[in-house]
Amino acid sequence: MPRLSRTTLLATTALAGAITFSGMAVAQVDEVIVTAQKRAQSLQDVPIAVTAVSGEDLRLSGIQDLIDLQYSAPSLFINNTNDPSTSATIRIRGVGTTGNNAGLEGAVGFFLDGVYRSRAGVALSDMIDVERVEVLRGPQGTLFGKNTSAGAISVITKKPSNEFEAFAQVDIGNYNLRRVRGSVNIPAGDNAAFRISGGTNQRDGFIENIGDSRTFNDKDRYNVKGQALFTPTDNLEIRLIADYAKAEEHCCQSVRVFNGPTAPLVIPLAVANGYAGPNPALATSYTNSINGPVEYGFEDWGVSGEVNWDLGFAVLTSITAYRNFESDNLNDVDFTGADILDQLTLFENTQFTEEVRLAGRIEDFASGFDWMLGAFYSDEEFGRTANLIFGADVTSYATSLGLPGAVYPQGSGNLQRFDQEGNSWSIFAHGALDVTEQFTLTGGLRFNNEEKDAMGTIITTHFAVGGSLGALPFISPTNNYVASFSEEEVTGTVKAQYRFTDDFMSYASYSRGYKTGGINLDRSAGGLQFGTLIPPGLAPLASCLNDSSVPQPAGPQSGVLSGIP
Repeated sequence: MPRLSRTTLLATTALAGAITFSGMAVAQVDEVIVTAQKRAQSLQDVPIAVTAVSGEDLRLSGIQDLIDLQYSAPSLFINNTNDPSTSATIRIRGVGTTGNNAGLEGAVGFFLDGVYRSRAGVALSDMIDVERVEVLRGPQGTLFGKNTSAGAISVITKKPSNEFEAFAQVDIGNYNLRRVRGSVNIPAGDNAAFRISGGTNQRDGFIENIGDSRTFNDKDRYNVKGQALFTPTDNLEIRLIADYAKAEEHCCQSVRVFNGPTAPLVIPLAVANGYAGPNPALATSYTNSINGPVEYGFEDWGVSGEVNWDLGFAVLTSITAYRNFESDNLNDVDFTGADILDQLTLFENTQFTEEVRLAGRIEDFASGFDWMLGAFYSDEEFGRTANLIFGADVTSYATSLGLPGAVYPQGSGNLQRFDQEGNSWSIFAHGALDVTEQFTLTGGLRFNNEEKDAMGTIITTHFAVGGSLGALPFISPTNNYVASFSEEEVTGTVKAQYRFTDDFMSYASYSRGYKTGGINLDRSAGGLQFGTLIPPGLAPLASCLNDSSVPQPAGPQSGVLSGIP
């Protein structure tokens, strides 16, 4: 990726009127407070491999979104492909889940202000007004639940406070970068405060398309977030959050590494359209050559409420949230200058979550005992529509393969619709016993229940072959299908830690997490009806229409995937 340079204009204003510029030294923080075990602790006392990055460190490092975070967190890797909503991948220690399949959930959980986001792609928006980010490595299935078998990422934004505060930042850079972000905190008496933050992020694309003037992988997005904090009594705190984000970009394209076996057939079609043919040399010049559209946009909004009530013997915490995410992606999926295949993908996701925790400490038990009981519930619905559309060159391409070109008329294609509803709940217990002031034993258990119901509808609008074959499908459409999935899993952890000094702590731990199973939301899940009739020459085109060209047995359960502990 080309280096993106920038110039930053920064002003931070507090009640005292202090102004800080990015070139000034930052005071060293002696103690880092994290919530990796869902209670405030010094990072030095947490028996988990944690990377904690403060909001100030994010700013000084130029980290603007979750993808940039991988440059400050060891063993974290994040990438996306041509459809970020469903194919983004987060890996920790090399473990993650990839694939252009909305039915696959990740092995790294993402949490924003305590709210779980079920798909990595919906978490890739800009990070503004962040207090800190915690990257937890290893299984976190006890306190964070399913889909954290490789780890978890927790983003904590700044909450309203009782002091006036304002922040503004402007970034200007090459590729016409224009980025503005800021926040303001307004106290309202002794028992209320309000905070609003937001920003815009615009940048031209850096991959140039040969044959026309377009550039790809640009940025054009904005977001806004409002918060209200109420403390009606000394032992009750209520935090309300509402946020909205939107993007309209030309994403995502890449450069070609090598030519495929059909390049000799594709190059003449591409050149006839005024575009360059496939060329591996493009990999070093940040250029590509496609003729079709490249458009991606999303709209993401949500509301949440967090209540913390000190009951004396324990603190009761409740986090309630509703999220809505919609995206559309129109892409040239033959990735060449030939007009063969385009695909329009629509994705919508709604999720309601509720988590309740009761946590306390018994001081007169040994040297102290921290305990926590909790429950979690999630109700999620999403749908995905994928429309493959044949272009003007598909007839010539099919003829070059020795196939009857008339079978594939321009504008025909394949329409796929997948819907899924999932419900999950869990209960958990966690405790840390200070056997002595230096030695602590930690243990926890979580019971998880998961249920999913899905259906796939595949509408084929072409492929009728005349003559002796009659109306027999030539590229095999698949069966419509319905599928259900349910499972129960127990996860847990045992840890022992010893503090040799205030600055040196060692621990040993065993943790078990799990990644939930699911339902394959792809046309291959219904099973190929006539897979043996696909001619060898058509395999490259068939692979564009199927994630797997290998025939699979049909049946209502053929779309079910097993869970991975």
